[in-house]
Amino acid sequence: MKVQFISPVLAFMALAVNATPSWSNPHISQSTPEENLSDFIQEEEKIKHTQATPPEPSNFESTYNTAVIFQCDNSHTIPITKARISDPSSEEEYHVLYWVPHHFPTHQALELCENVANQLQSYYNSGELKELSLVAGWVEQRGAVCIESTPEEEGVGQYGDGNCTPNQDKVLFYLNDNDKPNDVLLEMIPKRRGGIFTRVSFPWLP
Repeated sequence: MKVQFISPVLAFMALAVNATPSWSNPHISQSTPEENLSDFIQEEEKIKHTQATPPEPSNFESTYNTAVIFQCDNSHTIPITKARISDPSSEEEYHVLYWVPHHFPTHQALELCENVANQLQSYYNSGELKELSLVAGWVEQRGAVCIESTPEEEGVGQYGDGNCTPNQDKVLFYLNDNDKPNDVLLEMIPKRRGGIFTRVSFPWLP
């Protein structure tokens, strides 16, 4: 009888010895409360960075995503200096100057067309072009097309009378000998409104 009583007790003690708590098992990594908090913060930061940025209002896009590019288009019978204005929803073109062949030979027309497009782009990028206009006249006894400040009294019309001031810094390009400046510019302007106008402004710029 004694033997039968001792055996269950020994079995219970053996189970108690072998049942090591998980917190004392060296093979299971333990985390302190501070480490748990740090992991939580890191995970929260990851979620913030993966969240999509809310879209801006549509008027923001139309205002700040508008592109104005001046370029020389030589895909036609004559080169054309033009401006392309585009935004996410539309695109428009404005012809600025036609390089008519009886005043500009082909090689000269292409060179001037590119050069003037680059100069107009530079004036636009600096924020000056909306206040300027193209005029024709004489600079040091040479026919020229210049870029000058638009007089306020001329209003907002695209065309008006003008003349170059004797300032070489404002010359966009010189004309060939025997060319009359106002006549040449008049022929280069894409469209004309009654009368003779020798000033071209840019009221269509955004």
